[in-house]
Amino acid sequence: MCCIGVNSGGFYKSAVFHSRQYSHVVLTAIQWVKCLALFAAPALVAMFVSDESNRLQWIWVYLLLGVAMIIINFVSFFVLTDEPAKWTNI
Repeated sequence: MCCIGVNSGGFYKSAVFHSRQYSHVVLTAIQWVKCLALFAAPALVAMFVSDESNRLQWIWVYLLLGVAMIIINFVSFFVLTDEPAKWTNI
């Protein structure tokens, strides 16, 4: 559980380092994507869960969200950087 907090703190700081003077735009985009995620999870529940007391129906929701998080974290490890982006040079 401790690593979850470390991940989120480093993610925002890396975005600020990468986007420099445009960090407000990048952080706004991040917040917008988080808002989309708040709608995606209930949509998955509506698609896969008809009986909330049935644990077998919840497995697909947790599996899809978990696999998506693992894939995105793995890809972002190689893609994201704290170096300034080329488009920040004036």
